[in-house]
Amino acid sequence: MHNPAAHRSLRRFAASALAFGVGSATLVAGFPGPAANASASQAPASADLAPAADLVQPRLVFRETFENGVGSAATSLSDYVSETGERYTADAFWLDMGRCNGIVLSAEATVSALCSPLLGLASVLGTIGGATDPQQNHAVSAYTDGNTAPSQVQLRTVDSLSLGSGERFISFGVDAVATSCHVAHPLLNFFFDDDGVEVPISTEPIDPCVSPGENMFESGRTRGGTFVSDGGILFAGTEFGVVMRNAQGSGAGNDGAVDNLAVYDSTPALSTSVSGGDGVAGDPVTVSFTVTNTADLGKKQGVGVRAGPARWSGHRRGFRADLLRECCRHRGRRWDHRDRRAPHGRRRVHDHGAARLAHRR
Repeated sequence: MHNPAAHRSLRRFAASALAFGVGSATLVAGFPGPAANASASQAPASADLAPAADLVQPRLVFRETFENGVGSAATSLSDYVSETGERYTADAFWLDMGRCNGIVLSAEATVSALCSPLLGLASVLGTIGGATDPQQNHAVSAYTDGNTAPSQVQLRTVDSLSLGSGERFISFGVDAVATSCHVAHPLLNFFFDDDGVEVPISTEPIDPCVSPGENMFESGRTRGGTFVSDGGILFAGTEFGVVMRNAQGSGAGNDGAVDNLAVYDSTPALSTSVSGGDGVAGDPVTVSFTVTNTADLGKKQGVGVRAGPARWSGHRRGFRADLLRECCRHRGRRWDHRDRRAPHGRRRVHDHGAARLAHRR
């Protein structure tokens, strides 16, 4: 039976939203009914979804260290094969070892005088990545002797990565270092390769000279760290490729190296809570739904909240609120809107479903 009071109670809610880098988004809705028997069920959007609480680190699901089968000799990126058989390539300019590009090497490698600054960068990346002996750490060079067209592929997987089934948000990361930060900077953009179709992950490129990150190293005109793409893509398939393009084409600078290519499951988490009321029939209760982003704070466009049923007095009431317009599109710490009305057509009472992240493409 339609309950006008219940419907009216759904028309006003308070939201404290997370959006592209915000810690958490909370939607609070009032329901008529005794608090004593009120509850809200919770089911994760994927098997790996943790209850929302404090920010958690995105879960590492793939990492390429470029350490398999390599020694002191310099190796072309196109010849490198990982322990599990992954291979990598790039556009011709970024594979040109004569220009000091596309070389898998450590600080102990023998290279030309032109490429010798790369040895120190491989060691710096070892320090950033926590290598036991940074001098033996291997990295992929990108020293750009000469100009090229912008946005060429600096690194990509040859074959698709297989991470199993399950709807999740995927983000990419890399350890990167640049020198000559007083001139042109590397500008690294990640793309999600879905069967040959590239979808941008990044809104802003990773610039090792200025971008925020972790495990930061800085000395003179050299700077680097561990960086994660500023967004994630919702993916329900099982296989995909990774593409990293450098938007910088200038050879005046644009000097660096990368290591520890990473793929993360950055799916936000959902939690629910019920409060208020004295257990008397007709008293209102408050049901709160909180979406908490992962610590990378990347945008997660396509997240909404769908919740229900809440149960009391033998009745089933449900609530659906779509946070698609409020949640996960823009960077920021937190914003609060009180007594904000739900967008037209985005609210209704229903009698099915469980509290979960409603991923919407």
